Amino acid sequence: MKADVTRSIQQSGRLSLLENAVLVTGGGRYGRGYVYADIPIDPRDWFFACHFHEDPVMPGSLGVEAMLQAMQVYAREQGLGQPRSALPDQTTTWKYRGQVPPERDKVTLEVHVSDVVAGSHITGDASLWRKDRRIYEVKGLGLQLAFSGIA
Repeated sequence: MKADVTRSIQQSGRLSLLENAVLVTGGGRYGRGYVYADIPIDPRDWFFACHFHEDPVMPGSLGVEAMLQAMQVYAREQGLGQPRSALPDQTTTWKYRGQVPPERDKVTLEVHVSDVVAGSHITGDASLWRKDRRIYEVKGLGLQLAFSGIA
């Protein structure tokens, strides 16, 4: 198993959710890779004002987007190809068991990579945690890839 690699994520814009990611090649539940990442939460984040009138929380879809971003970091770092989009026709299931309220905090997520086909796709199972409670669980999350240099 390759040593852990920690990356500080340098993104900008409203949908840039990750702050740091730790990658473990050959790690995780399936032995194909593992990503652990942080998402800083600020009560002033734009999405709190837009979601659930008078009961603001982080939208669950943003948690899933953060999981896909973690898979994108993994794909880029491993040279698997250019991330394109969520994998079409992929059977994905998710469960929400809680919420992320507008408190100064951070949430963490993990992705256990289950399948890797360089230049085609990666799939995995992911969870998002607030403190020590798993609040989102996604199984069969897929990311479509293209070989680098292919538009």
